[in-house]
Amino acid sequence: MACLVLLSALADQDDTNLTLNRVKRPKQVLVFRHCVRSTKTGLKAKPGFDTAENYTSIPLPEWGTPEDWCTAQGAAIMEHVGRQLAERMLHFTPKAANEAKIIADAVLRDGTTAMSLLLGLSSANQTLANSISFDPLLFNCDVPAGGKALCKKPGLHLQIKESQDALSQIPMPMGVGLASNMNMTRYVEVLEEMQGLIGNGSAGPWSDLASIPVSIDDKGKLIGAPEALKLFSQNLLYSFASGIPYTKASPEQRYAFSAWQYWYRRVMTTPVQRAIGGACHAASVLEELADPSGGLVIYSGHDDTLDALSSLMDISWTAPPFPSDDLPTPPGSAVLFTRHSPEKITAEFLYTVFDGTAAPELSIVPATPALLQESQLKQVVAAKLAGFPDGTSCLEACEAYLNKVNLII
Repeated sequence: MACLVLLSALADQDDTNLTLNRVKRPKQVLVFRHCVRSTKTGLKAKPGFDTAENYTSIPLPEWGTPEDWCTAQGAAIMEHVGRQLAERMLHFTPKAANEAKIIADAVLRDGTTAMSLLLGLSSANQTLANSISFDPLLFNCDVPAGGKALCKKPGLHLQIKESQDALSQIPMPMGVGLASNMNMTRYVEVLEEMQGLIGNGSAGPWSDLASIPVSIDDKGKLIGAPEALKLFSQNLLYSFASGIPYTKASPEQRYAFSAWQYWYRRVMTTPVQRAIGGACHAASVLEELADPSGGLVIYSGHDDTLDALSSLMDISWTAPPFPSDDLPTPPGSAVLFTRHSPEKITAEFLYTVFDGTAAPELSIVPATPALLQESQLKQVVAAKLAGFPDGTSCLEACEAYLNKVNLII
């Protein structure tokens, strides 16, 4: 696994203070996951029971929006994040928001997120004279939200193998352990705790789901109760964040159960998917960081966007009170890169600690490693992609695409 050479924090004590309260930074790149959203209703954790309503005795959250759209308070939180950034950005000026470069995936929740952030940033001077560009290839270059793919989608056989490997190596959350040797007593306790919050529906008691072996089928789908735990953990957290009444769960329970979301993604979004799908985005971020001019660049993408950056650049983070065993990427979170010089790039993680209001606290923590070098980031990304079929050619295609886009601009 390629490693980044960490710059000595002792060389300059001020550089270890990775808050957003210093005077000047020449270039900043923010990569966001979108807003808090509504959830899907499809669920097949048990054969013959295909909707979320089959697994609960209480109504699902009343999102007030179609599936996968930002909730009203989810969008308001992103605007609040923009206002907080406007107050705390190092080089922010009254016209900084109107000079920012903002790029979103061609998905409604990403566009809404970008617009909400821009409104918050612009609130410092009560003006808005900016635009948002949409470029699906920068967020998923093998299966873009619109248009022709740039890179070849990884084969299903490889994806299934990687998911099976992950399932055998990554312990399930909340003390359940590996699927091959799980703590069944604890597993049943977790299932019964969820049932205590949402009841059980026509699919029967949640404890019955423990009898279904957790596995990956020949189509790459996860079989067993974790599918249900992932969906209902989203309902618990996203309803709380959106100010929507749903269950008697405590905030601590909502955060604890959220670990199933991040575990699920580590198993089901495989290394090859993250690498190939995120190649163009990583190349775009590197290109922006290599630009010696100042300014702010904002990307509005997905949890997979952040996962791909983590994987391709060898960076990680924790985000308490979110469980830290699996890389958390809660809605509205972001990776912030700041280029002080080619030899000195800081990496931080921004996220919201949800409290049920539209103005929750924004937390900012150093990533690991917190200090990077531009040339080494490029080497790491290239080396990671070279380890996958068609990875090098995908990176070359992405770089050519970015050069073409820049010529048009």
